[in-house]
Amino acid sequence: MLRSLLSGVSGLRNSQTALDAISNNIANVNTVGYKASRVTFQDLISQGIRGASAPSATQGGTNPMQVGLGMVTGAITPVHTQGVIQITNKSTDMAMEGSGFFIVNDAGTRKYTRDGSFDLDSNMNLISSSGSLTQGWQAVNGTINTGNPIGNLNLPLGTKTTSRTTSAVTFGGNLDASTAVNGTYAMAVRAYDSLGAGHDLTLNLTRTVLGLPANSTLVSGATMGAAIDPTQSILSQSAKFGTAPAANGTFNVTVGLNPPVAINWTNTDSLNDVMNRIRAQVSGMSATFNQATGLMTLTVVPQAAITIADALGNFGDFSNLRAADAPVFANNAATTSTWSYQVTSANASDSFTSGATGNLTFNSSGNLTNTPPALILNPSGGAVAGQSITLNMSAITQLGTQSDASAKSQDGVPAGVLTTFSIGRSGLITGFYANGLSESLGQIAVANFTNPAGLNKSGNNKFEETTNSGVAQIGTALTGGRGAIIGGSLEASNVDLSEEFTRLILSQRAFQASSRMVTASDDILTETVNLVRR
Repeated sequence: MLRSLLSGVSGLRNSQTALDAISNNIANVNTVGYKASRVTFQDLISQGIRGASAPSATQGGTNPMQVGLGMVTGAITPVHTQGVIQITNKSTDMAMEGSGFFIVNDAGTRKYTRDGSFDLDSNMNLISSSGSLTQGWQAVNGTINTGNPIGNLNLPLGTKTTSRTTSAVTFGGNLDASTAVNGTYAMAVRAYDSLGAGHDLTLNLTRTVLGLPANSTLVSGATMGAAIDPTQSILSQSAKFGTAPAANGTFNVTVGLNPPVAINWTNTDSLNDVMNRIRAQVSGMSATFNQATGLMTLTVVPQAAITIADALGNFGDFSNLRAADAPVFANNAATTSTWSYQVTSANASDSFTSGATGNLTFNSSGNLTNTPPALILNPSGGAVAGQSITLNMSAITQLGTQSDASAKSQDGVPAGVLTTFSIGRSGLITGFYANGLSESLGQIAVANFTNPAGLNKSGNNKFEETTNSGVAQIGTALTGGRGAIIGGSLEASNVDLSEEFTRLILSQRAFQASSRMVTASDDILTETVNLVRR
């Protein structure tokens, strides 16, 4: 049998293998994550006709003489180059950019894939397009421990809820400084308990102490004094007169006795009214005002009879009274103002351990000077008791404008259901709730291999580990040489049609040439047979 016939047959057989691989590449040009295969050939064993000889002093050496017996397929190798990233905007889709494979559990067998066209089943498990369970680390209360073994990933859209307990409320705005004593104002806020339920709370404020107005002017100076003859008076102690604004809106002229003796007049808009009050209340005393010096002078007429009633209604004779000094208004006014508050709940079943009552104290500039205690709420409905809520009121002022103080913000969030999620480059799955909160749901696991070409294809875009691929090095994306995960995208196949068609033509010509060898060998055999004539 002719060796050329055998060589031609081997060429046909292996060219057909190349055509098969090329055709498979072209067929999978749109397969997600597909890696094209490349066929390489090797020559078959050669038949020796003459061996090599070494050169001598009289004759040169000769090379071996061999005739090849055809060719054989050396390898069919997957080419693990990067495919084009295609954006799909589907939250469950993932593309691997760089080295690495997604890990899936296929009926109890761990397999690896570059196909990131994942979806959710009826149990909200993340699965591959063929139903294999995607592997990773499930978050527990938003915490992921990548030191644990990998497992199935569950993303409970539409069923999982979360909330955030209110721990602080911030107030701001103004309380009208002109509010009268016992005047009220209310600020409402909704606080959320550990179950995400809302509790409508109201801070009821009451004006308790009037302070010095922020735009007032204080006049300082000596206090008016007077000497008393004890033999002519029922009051046996020396007297001093002074003026001080009282909480009820009147000025008092007090005698420094026990019990005190007071002369009251209304705090009007005119100093002339004040002087008229003095003249009317104190007989024998005149009051004048010097505009140049800004001083009010009380003058006692000598020998005039002066009678002043004490706190018990008894009248004393101050006929021997003499003025010791010109009176001035002393700074005895309160420089702070206080509002008391009480917190109530619209739900009668709610209670407070402490902090439900307190005071807000403002200085003459209208700034808050104290810090209210934390409110300890015991919410109804089965939520955790002893909920501490910080009442931040430092931004509240007391100025001469209309009251508009209110709760500006609070850090609690009501219960909300998980509506969607996104996947970051590291493979972190972040869930987003209807109430605006977000939380880590899980982490995609990524496997890397020393020799990815050594993996065994098992169908459905999956690979299996072999002895030549090396052991899977499992971790997270962007670590240990592993690539990045692109969420909402898929990796296209790396098949280059122009290259594949070129190889197709070459393989076709190789097949045709091999067939010609077979034909030529057949013709030779025919001629050999025809050499025998009957």
